[in-house]
Formats: sequence, C-alpha cells, structure tokens
Amino acid sequence: MARLCRGQFSGLYESQPMIQEQIKHRAKVMRQELAGETPTPLELLLIDVVIAAHQDYWHTALLAMQSQRGSSTLRDMEKWERIVSSKEARYLRAVGELARVRRLLNLSAPQLNINMPGGQQVNVNGKI
Repeated sequence: MARLCRGQFSGLYESQPMIQEQIKHRAKVMRQELAGETPTPLELLLIDVVIAAHQDYWHTALLAMQSQRGSSTLRDMEKWERIVSSKEARYLRAVGELARVRRLLNLSAPQLNINMPGGQQVNVNGKI
C-alpha cells in the first residue's frame, strides 16, 4: 500500500519528469536514512507514514503558495493556512510516533531484586 501511495504521489508530477525523479529519489533516501541497519516491521510501517506525510505536507504547501500568487481573498488564505497546518501537524505526529516506538523498543530490561532463603538478596538483570 505504501508503494502504491508513493506511486500515486509521484504521478502528480508526470508532466515534470525531473521533479518526479527527485521525489522518488528523496523518498528512497529518506526511507534508508530513517530505517537504519535493522528496522523492525513496525518501524518500517511508521517510516512509510512519515514519508507519506512529508510528501503530502510539502505538496500542499506548494499548492498554497501557488494559489496565493493570484488574487486571493483573506478567506482563501485562511483556508489554505488551516489545510497546511493540519498537514504539518500530521507530519509531526508521524515523526513523534516513530520516535516514541523507537524509544519503547530500546527500553532497558527490568531489574528484579529477589530475597533468597537465609536473608540473601539477589539482583537479576535481563528479560524475564
């Protein structure tokens, strides 16, 4: 599904092959940079969401700038500002979720203190 979404997005720029290739290349590079060496399946899903939100935000920001070149009313400008702000919030939420999942995946193992018979205390580190 993510590949289909990326294809549809780059299809918006079919009439501009240089831009289309740059978008494809940038998405590929972002995916590699965000994935790192050993990403989990959950991280890969969230990386696809981050890339889609990134592309959507910048595409919408570009449309907003283009719409304001002509004679725009204050109402139109406010509408575009709300749309761009919502796209930016979606993008930032996706980045935040990826960071949160990575933080949770890298939590240290719990430490247990066990009282043994005879009053001896043993500390155990590691996965249960």
